[in-house]
Amino acid sequence: MIFQRSTLKDKLKRKQEDSFTGRESYFEELYNALELQQQEDYKVLCFYGVGGAGKSSLRREMVHRLTQREDIAVGIVDFETKAHQQPENALIHLRKSITSSNKINFSLFDMVYALYMSKAYAHLPLKESITPLLDEGDLLVELINTIEDVPGLGLVPKVYNLFRKSSSFIHKYMTKTKMDYFSQLSALDASELLAYLPDVFLEDLLAHQEKTGCRLVIFLDTYEALWEDKRMKGYQSVVDSWIREMIQGHPGLLWVITGRERLRWAEIDPNWDFVCAQRPLDSLTEAESTAILVRSGVTDEDIRNTIIKQSYGHAYTIRLAVNLHNEIIRTRTPIIQDFVDWRTPELLIERLLKYLTPYEIQTLELLAIARSWDEALFEAIVQAFQTGYPLYQRDELLRFSFIHHNELTNRWEMHALMRESLRHHQSVHTIREGHRYLFEYYANLLSQHSFTGMLRDAYDWLDEAFFHGLQQVENGWRTPVSLSDWFRHEDAKFFNTGKWELTIPLFKQFISYLESLETTEAQSLRGILVYDLAYIYFKEGNYTEAEIMFDISLDIHLTLYGETNRFTAKSYYGLGTLYHNMGRMEEAEPLYCKALAIREQVLGGDHIGVAMSANNLATLYQDMKLHHLALPLYERAIRISLLPENYNSRKLADYKINLVYFHHDVEQYETALAICEEALTLRESSLTPLHRDMAQVFLYYGNILLRRSELRLADEYYNKALHILEELKHEFSGEMAKLHHNLGVYCYLAGRTGDSLKELDLAIEIKRAMYGEDHYRSRYSIQTKNQILGLDPMPPRLHLDF
Repeated sequence: MIFQRSTLKDKLKRKQEDSFTGRESYFEELYNALELQQQEDYKVLCFYGVGGAGKSSLRREMVHRLTQREDIAVGIVDFETKAHQQPENALIHLRKSITSSNKINFSLFDMVYALYMSKAYAHLPLKESITPLLDEGDLLVELINTIEDVPGLGLVPKVYNLFRKSSSFIHKYMTKTKMDYFSQLSALDASELLAYLPDVFLEDLLAHQEKTGCRLVIFLDTYEALWEDKRMKGYQSVVDSWIREMIQGHPGLLWVITGRERLRWAEIDPNWDFVCAQRPLDSLTEAESTAILVRSGVTDEDIRNTIIKQSYGHAYTIRLAVNLHNEIIRTRTPIIQDFVDWRTPELLIERLLKYLTPYEIQTLELLAIARSWDEALFEAIVQAFQTGYPLYQRDELLRFSFIHHNELTNRWEMHALMRESLRHHQSVHTIREGHRYLFEYYANLLSQHSFTGMLRDAYDWLDEAFFHGLQQVENGWRTPVSLSDWFRHEDAKFFNTGKWELTIPLFKQFISYLESLETTEAQSLRGILVYDLAYIYFKEGNYTEAEIMFDISLDIHLTLYGETNRFTAKSYYGLGTLYHNMGRMEEAEPLYCKALAIREQVLGGDHIGVAMSANNLATLYQDMKLHHLALPLYERAIRISLLPENYNSRKLADYKINLVYFHHDVEQYETALAICEEALTLRESSLTPLHRDMAQVFLYYGNILLRRSELRLADEYYNKALHILEELKHEFSGEMAKLHHNLGVYCYLAGRTGDSLKELDLAIEIKRAMYGEDHYRSRYSIQTKNQILGLDPMPPRLHLDF
């Protein structure tokens, strides 16, 4: 058999299994509103959420619970039924639906409704137009049966004849006051009577409330259906005006409205904000979802967890999963794979997109490709793809409950289930073009950024462009190489601004993706990106992660290229740099030497890579007090970097600043100061004022001035460095540790021993956390503190940190 037949028994069983679960806080809100109803004139509760979120189930359960109480009368209208979207039909259905322990006398409404029908549909016999809408025993049915045999008179004269003759039937229902109302209304035409019908209906309802003391609750479900054929016609607020008038004109009722959107009545009259309590229908919790699945017979815990993960707590989606489970279990045992990407897009889309226009759907499809959007992107998408949606009605589209506005970022986001379902609904061409457009949109914004001041926007643009670029790569619409080239180019801007840590999550994501590919090209790119990430960790002071990444980079490059390759040399160089800064000098030296030798062999003696290796090896030799080996390497690095084909002001400044350290170390302070001035000029030409490397220059200036006993000037430059590091929030960094150490020395020389010890304690705290107790940098600060305390011999000059 191709199809499995679902019997009536099966369907009723499923219906039973769909009984309500959880969400007790919503009922608490309902009960609280009922209690407050006796103190407040007006009250409206609105529960809203994406299609299929369980609004109607919530409404049914609320009605079920309230109808168990004798002191409450409940009425319901579901606007999903098209006929109920007209006020006259909604009211007659509401009149039929109201349940109460005492029968409600709707005599005035019945009479006026019959009068309206006789005028609006004069060509139809009254009995034929009305009685199908009512139940046997209703006043209106009895009335029509009573008067239909009276010939030659209209409805109003017939009723008055019966009332004047003291007909027990009429007097049973109609008072003189009601007959007076009926008389005044009888002079109106059909359209005027229609406008009065809500007031007449509530007149009967409130009379019953006064007589019995019961409380009245009216439920309006699928509220968004009122606009089913009336979107984008410029009179949205008119459609439900009759409902607002009912609420305004007749206090004492509790109205509960369920729909997909928040009520926007306060835009018409701000007083509605004091009347309406609105709450989104949240996704089912994991516990609630589990309870539904267990009750529905989904016994396998792994399958339940898979369904919960896939459903995002969406009630209708969970129900679809249960149906699928029940179908599968007829013929075999369900497995986890049955519920991975199991959702039926057609069913979800039908539920989620109901009542939307084609223009709204086309615009939402494109917005679903974006993870979030602001006003500018919304307009750009509508114009670029010509969706036909009027830009001046943007707020109309963004009002939907499945769209969330982030007040902090002023951006909009779509509910994850809606976003995924819309993506399933689109053609491959639309998705490809959407990702292409969004990548170019954000990449263009990023390319125009000046990279001064705060970089929050720049990072957001990088993050978004990277996301859409990676989507292109994963779907084969873009090469990994082109994305890598673009990403590393943009990452360099963040790195050069001293904000290298921002891009770490994107590096991890890209590396993880490339690791899943087996091609040589992918692994080659992975090796490059792993090295970049290692260097970022190194600059952060996260030496543990840096060592792991440098080792991985070296393994990749040795596997792909062997020993004599520029990428292998780069990995040796990076690992050597790390070991050098960790104080592992003996391990760093052979790595530096190996990197230098490979680069000389592969790249040539005047390549900028050779300059980098020579510079770092020189610094290592200086730290090892092998000054005679260090100076020639420093000079070689500077000579190579000054060649026209290699010139880079930032790199040259780095080499100059290391030479400052060398001349300071050999007590050539005048030379050190002159070279420091050159480094400052180079960095000012290529860096923003608030950059970590600018702080380094000022730190070196302070050190030299302190050695020259120019304490006031030294303090001035130290404070310049401090200002930059605090602005960059680098309070816990290697540079800040050096600064606190040197400020400790300055304070001691200035006669402020107490301040000196405080500064040294801060330096020791940072260094211990970053490097450990036994690191040479930690030991220097601990030793300097002990020297000041007199625990160790005082040297001719206290150590300064570079």
